[in-house]
Amino acid sequence: MYLYPYIARPVIPLLVCLMAGIVLGYMFPGFTTVPLFTTSCCLIMLIRSIRLKQDSLFIPLLLFASLGFLLIQKPLEQDKRLVSKDHIRSYSDQGEVYLLGTVHDDPELSRRDQTFILDNIVVEDEQASLTHVKGKLKIRAAVSIQSVKKGDRISISGRIKPFRNFHNPGGFDYKRFMESDDVWGNLYVKKGNTQLVSEGKLSMIDRMRRFVESYIDRSAVSTAGKETLKALITGNKKGIPQEVRDDFARTGTAHLLAISGLHVGMVAGFSFMVFRYLLSFIPWLLWQGRIKLWAGVMTLFPVWLYAVMAGMSPSTQRAAIMASVVLLAYGFMAEQDIMNTLAIAALVILSIAPDSLFQVSFQLSFASVFSIVWGMAALSEKPRGNDEPEEKKRGGIPGKFWRYMAVSVFAFAGTWPLVAHYFNQLSLIGFLANAILIPMVGMGVVPLGLGAALVSGFSEYLAFPMMSFAGLVADMSIGAIRFFSSFSWAAFKTVTPSIL
Repeated sequence: MYLYPYIARPVIPLLVCLMAGIVLGYMFPGFTTVPLFTTSCCLIMLIRSIRLKQDSLFIPLLLFASLGFLLIQKPLEQDKRLVSKDHIRSYSDQGEVYLLGTVHDDPELSRRDQTFILDNIVVEDEQASLTHVKGKLKIRAAVSIQSVKKGDRISISGRIKPFRNFHNPGGFDYKRFMESDDVWGNLYVKKGNTQLVSEGKLSMIDRMRRFVESYIDRSAVSTAGKETLKALITGNKKGIPQEVRDDFARTGTAHLLAISGLHVGMVAGFSFMVFRYLLSFIPWLLWQGRIKLWAGVMTLFPVWLYAVMAGMSPSTQRAAIMASVVLLAYGFMAEQDIMNTLAIAALVILSIAPDSLFQVSFQLSFASVFSIVWGMAALSEKPRGNDEPEEKKRGGIPGKFWRYMAVSVFAFAGTWPLVAHYFNQLSLIGFLANAILIPMVGMGVVPLGLGAALVSGFSEYLAFPMMSFAGLVADMSIGAIRFFSSFSWAAFKTVTPSIL
């Protein structure tokens, strides 16, 4: 296939065109005739170019732009202003309604409330007829009301209120943020207005997550330490106290709570090492030179199992896809280009969920990784004619230290416009906090917690001290974050930056 023979990273222009098409489709919804015609023509011309082995440059670019325009149309159909009876938003501000629904995920608990998402909703009207409606609701109930868990089928009644923004110039669009997850209103439950209909059946992944979380609860660590461990091991951040979340945000270390490349990379590296060692005992694979390939293929299973168990957030998806591409490229002895790998991850995610482009987590995840990769590559460029040893060029231990600090600098530089735009806050102490917290979390809490979760099914005597020690390091990390957050100059509020 002769596409971009003179472009070193062909995935990047395709990704840019796909993103441009998604943005145009978002700005001009419904105009699908021209993109459909363009897509058909591009496919025909592309097939012809492949058969004739001709180079093609503009046709793939135009094809991906058209595809991006078409892909975003389906999510936008849910945002039409026409209200139909088969959608939950048609019942907003319509008085008290009676609902039957399924709890989408475990509730997020606070001191007063428990909050969860209700899915698969059925509405009962005054004539006792049932209507299955599309969309989800955000439910807020007092802690004193009977607690629910993921998968439970409950009956509930109350008044549905639509989401409303404060309309502050440059303020966070909370309404759009919730609707991007197909959540169209909120409902406050009063005492006695909810009833458990049937308990939900957990999937195998959910049972694994519950087992690991119950083991964390039994370990001798503080409440904040336990909930932080759950966030790092299973991706469940619902129980983290709000003051701890605020401290993470104030110190610029909130990214440590998201399952990302740090966690997935450790799972991939350890699994690949184990599989490669075990496969080395098979003579046929040694003769064929296929040990790396099969070790990489087998490593995909624990990587994606961990990604699914952790909740498949955008940062987890990006890390899992990148790890998969790197493992397969390493197995096939192919040259690895981290920029192309990052572009492939974004291309796959946007092809499956094009509206992810407008989500904060997607933007922050890719902006930070792109900035780090680009910045560190710029620092590693070799001057022409410089044949000094690599260790001497990097300056030994001091050089490695400054390169390590540069990672935080590049991550901050790449994400600060987004952080200022969405959260109106920037952390000044983030460089120092990340330099200390990343090793504590990445080399202490994560490997110990994952190791304890792995061996907990085989040996509780070995797993319990590992998890307890992981909790101890987590408590020390939280203490350090609280210390950094206590400085008055740790973070400052900022106005929402303009495009200029």
